[in-house]
Amino acid sequence: MERPPLEAFREAYLVANEAFNRHDFEGAFFGLHSDLEWHTVADVPGPKVMHGRQGVIAGFQGLLAEFPDWRVEPQEFLEAEDAILVRNIGTATGKKSGVPIRQTFTQVWRFRDGRPVRVEEYLDHREALEAAGLS
Repeated sequence: MERPPLEAFREAYLVANEAFNRHDFEGAFFGLHSDLEWHTVADVPGPKVMHGRQGVIAGFQGLLAEFPDWRVEPQEFLEAEDAILVRNIGTATGKKSGVPIRQTFTQVWRFRDGRPVRVEEYLDHREALEAAGLS
């Protein structure tokens, strides 16, 4: 699992995140590995595991049906031996309820040949640290 240098990943993540926040999922997920697995947090509507780039795009398009203004703002990037962690804050307003939400979550990114092949999301930052071998 050859991961990219932290700074190179951070730069690519920030560019992809700008596309994500514009809901340009084709641009946001351009570099994902074809056999990627993306494990979402339990509280998010839609599939809990998305497969491949097109599966990830479809999953996030479904999320927008419930939260049309969903945005993610990265707060912190951490390096592990074979992973990179990104602590984020997600904000949105429920389409039906009108209730605003603000959720902190951490992603653990794993790589093959320098490209993302697995993303695991955690609501508990300590669990993410444990999953990446940092606790």
